[in-house]
Amino acid sequence: MNIPRMQKLITKNGERFLQRLFNEHELTNRPKLPEQHAQYFASRWAVKEATVKALGKSGIGSKQMYISKDQVTNVPKLILTGEALEQLHKRNIYEYSTHVSLSHDQDYAVAMVVLETQLHNHPVSSTSDQTS
Repeated sequence: MNIPRMQKLITKNGERFLQRLFNEHELTNRPKLPEQHAQYFASRWAVKEATVKALGKSGIGSKQMYISKDQVTNVPKLILTGEALEQLHKRNIYEYSTHVSLSHDQDYAVAMVVLETQLHNHPVSSTSDQTS
């Protein structure tokens, strides 16, 4: 994601733009310094794009995935909710872990998301009528 482009979007559209695209957690935990907002939101947007690709499904609302920090290690942690989480459940994936890498330079924020899953086979129940 181009950081100057994100800055232009924030400047032009303000808080309403951010509230449309970002989860409440992301909005609440943004840096206190406004000059850091474009970099912060550009990197979060890059994570959202990488997550959609990892899920293999477009059209998932951007608020249904967000980055949190692990309280012990301070490592970024991807949280899936709503339709993003449903996409995993539709594939019988109920246990998963995510690995997220965020990086940026002067003009670009990039992210990589690895979605590590464990498949569970849920037995299909069937009934049979046996007569002798």
